[in-house]
Amino acid sequence: MVDPSVIMTPVVLIPYSACGLLIVIYAWGRFNTPPSNRSSTRQALYWWSGLGYVLSALMLFAGLCFLLQAGEWRTLIFGPADNPALSASLMATLAMTTLLPSIPVLKRADEWLLAVFLDWAEIPAEVKRRAALMTPRSFEVTETDVAELCETYGDEGSGHASARHLRGRRGEGLELSQYRFTRVVKLYDRIGKLAGEPRYSHFFAETQDEFGELEKRVGEFLRRAGASLTLAERQDGLDEGEAFEELIAERRAEFAQQCSEIFVALARFLARAVLRSERSERDIVRRLREIGFSAAEPMNLPNFPIDSLAVLALTLFLYLFFASWMFA
Repeated sequence: MVDPSVIMTPVVLIPYSACGLLIVIYAWGRFNTPPSNRSSTRQALYWWSGLGYVLSALMLFAGLCFLLQAGEWRTLIFGPADNPALSASLMATLAMTTLLPSIPVLKRADEWLLAVFLDWAEIPAEVKRRAALMTPRSFEVTETDVAELCETYGDEGSGHASARHLRGRRGEGLELSQYRFTRVVKLYDRIGKLAGEPRYSHFFAETQDEFGELEKRVGEFLRRAGASLTLAERQDGLDEGEAFEELIAERRAEFAQQCSEIFVALARFLARAVLRSERSERDIVRRLREIGFSAAEPMNLPNFPIDSLAVLALTLFLYLFFASWMFA
């Protein structure tokens, strides 16, 4: 059996600590890949699950260190790639980082653990559920909103839509198209204002390129939509026959589809922004209501499964116990 006093000496403790730090860095990188994982669920679930995955990786590392004390296990795991000159801790670190893809058993175990903790964190299920509820019909526009938007988008020289196409009430025909357009403008404007809030600075820094592409897409839509609505305004009320009315109805349907698509893209981005930046479910709901989703309600999502984590921790502990007993 290994003498505990030997393990606690600096000559042994420092290398193991350094290797453990590398495992933590690598495991955290795995959990946070892609970077959008962090904005795909509530922050409490994200941190609890990330911590659980990192601790599980450390326990696997500790178990490997025990196993690799025996030459048979080194040969079994690494085969000809084994280097007897390297310590068990360093070989265990290589096995769980650089060499992980080439060791099927460890690779499958790591992938299973990662999948378990991502599932417990509701990644990416939560952001999808939340975005699905943020529909155009659930988004409100008031006359006060229109007045504020007119100050921002009222100058046609800015390349955006004319203020005369912004309206705070639903209607029929052209008025309905203008209302749909206004919903997109308001949502885009509210997201842009979030970028200036300190709480959201990290999210917009992380998604700088993505938000830039979204701004280009929305800007192009606003310019085309403004021109389309201006033309529709000139044609509104003309009586050119049944064929003309069918053509107008078809164009309005196409415009409605375009508004819906750009609104959905903005809503998905907003869902990620609030999940990444707001501290609690109450804060998320409050923010969504302020923006215009007045019917937003707290989602009945499961808390982090502490019981399941305890079972997993017990399983790993037994694994380490038997590994240390076999090779003591």
